[in-house]
Amino acid sequence: MQTETYRAGGSLNGATQEDALKELVAFAWAALEDLPESALTHSSAAALWGMPGGDFQARPLHLWRPAHKASSLKGPLKVWHTAAGPGDIVNHPATGLPVTSRRLTLLIASRTWPLDTVVAAIDWMVRHPRPSFEQRSDPYDTLEGISAWLVSLGRRQGAPRVREALSLARVGSDSPMETALRLALQRHGLPEPVCNGLFPLAGPDACPSGSELFGPLCFQPDLAYPAWRVAVEYQGSTHASAASMRRDITKKHQMEQAGWAVVQIHSGHMAEGAARAADLVRAALRRQGWPGPGSPRLLSRENAAF
Repeated sequence: MQTETYRAGGSLNGATQEDALKELVAFAWAALEDLPESALTHSSAAALWGMPGGDFQARPLHLWRPAHKASSLKGPLKVWHTAAGPGDIVNHPATGLPVTSRRLTLLIASRTWPLDTVVAAIDWMVRHPRPSFEQRSDPYDTLEGISAWLVSLGRRQGAPRVREALSLARVGSDSPMETALRLALQRHGLPEPVCNGLFPLAGPDACPSGSELFGPLCFQPDLAYPAWRVAVEYQGSTHASAASMRRDITKKHQMEQAGWAVVQIHSGHMAEGAARAADLVRAALRRQGWPGPGSPRLLSRENAAF
């Protein structure tokens, strides 16, 4: 039994995640016997979807239930009563459990999740997958589709929060930590970076359009400021293997040879609102010629083509 993974998006791995999933599924089926016509929602559904904010081990178990249905609770359960339209309640493909759709899960969870978690969830929904690593080629949703859906919801509970998060969401973020880092850098007064853009180091053929098999001189940093040739890489657990470290060192050397500054960020830099991460990126931008916030050159340089 497997759920889709999202880079650095979960706190559990391997057998531990598998065991936690089995426990969640068993607990959910037992709860659904007591409360038929219900469905998993909030962080419980998010865990099954692989959405940031989901947690296999979190309790209480979150259930959606029609507004007109009574809820006699037994055990660690939290019931959410809200309207559900066509397609809002579906069967999870890997487990068969009834769950709220990704959109309704987002709407309900946004009532309690921190703003950055809601942004990360939207980033996950709209990111373009990597078909060689994932069993799909299309995003789950689009920024335009979510925006139109929110218009249809009006002032429904949760919609203003999702609308605020949507204004901060971007296509291209590959992990919740990349989202958190991007938002933190902007809150510290730095320009908005490009998410996972492709930058050739040796002519346009180094980054063939529509291909995942980039040449050795095509660089795709987590975040980048191409106008000043500054790349920012978040070094999460996926970078810990010897092979990954070799690749990272080689790519960093290639980028620096091409005139880029590469800033490597790890979890220790993310404390206190990612103040240390912002300091490191700011220093690199300054060295590369960034004039600082408020400069009349800022907008033209930010939008300059690489």
